[in-house]
Amino acid sequence: MHYKNIAIASLLVTQLTACGGGSSDSGGQIAISNTAYTGSRELAPLNTNNQAIFAEGVFISITNITKAVTAVTGRSATSKNQVPPQNNQARSIDVGGSCPSGGTQRVIGELDNINNTGTLQITSTQCNTGSGVIDGVLTITVNAFDAALQTATDFTMSTSNLSEIINGISYSTTGSVHYTENTSTGELRAVSTLLRKSNSGSQLLDNNLQLVTNNNGDYLSGGMCENANGCVKLSTLAPFIAINGTPMQGEIVIEGNNGGKLHLRLIDARLWMGLDANGDGTDESTTQYITQ
Repeated sequence: MHYKNIAIASLLVTQLTACGGGSSDSGGQIAISNTAYTGSRELAPLNTNNQAIFAEGVFISITNITKAVTAVTGRSATSKNQVPPQNNQARSIDVGGSCPSGGTQRVIGELDNINNTGTLQITSTQCNTGSGVIDGVLTITVNAFDAALQTATDFTMSTSNLSEIINGISYSTTGSVHYTENTSTGELRAVSTLLRKSNSGSQLLDNNLQLVTNNNGDYLSGGMCENANGCVKLSTLAPFIAINGTPMQGEIVIEGNNGGKLHLRLIDARLWMGLDANGDGTDESTTQYITQ
């Protein structure tokens, strides 16, 4: 699979390291994909005070999705290779190991001995990945597996109150991500309902946020919510594209209430925020995004 080539994830690494859509109902609120979210459900007014919050939120969401898929695919492959085939229709998995910078992870579960579908649990205990410390359980449900490529092509990752410590800040993550891959075209689709809460009370929700990556680039759609400011809808005007491994161009649109829009434009590997707060089609301000 090609997760490591996702341009948006690379952009996060190069520019945002160290950073800690549903439809409206009759009440004017956004339909929420994760009931654990307790923040504002109104469409957010976009302005210079919150534009960086939503810009950063997009890339935090993307890094959560890509980190999860890397952990899942890596651990699933390791489990399969280390457990010898058995004669029955299912085989038990129980594999433990050390994390890169301390702590442990353990994979337990059962996979079908013929088609490799089944359920695994990845338990992290003070697992230091180098970028943070993780405690808790990820449940992986493998729905489809490509035997020729030795990779899962349809699976769901879910968790409840997974603990992370990043840059000294504690977070709790609840929700799920559903992944599918078309091995003929190489297209990957991930739909996330992950909710991340910090110990300071902030909440960031992937509201059926969808990431699609294919030969043309990376596309975002769906929505996200931030507890204090409200919810926004996401769309892609131009896919994010990397050249020689460096993200160079693309444009994502964040839409709030009253037609207000925040354009995230990647130009020559630099990220700019164009704010059209009143929705008249003209940006009132353009600001380069600087890591918070």
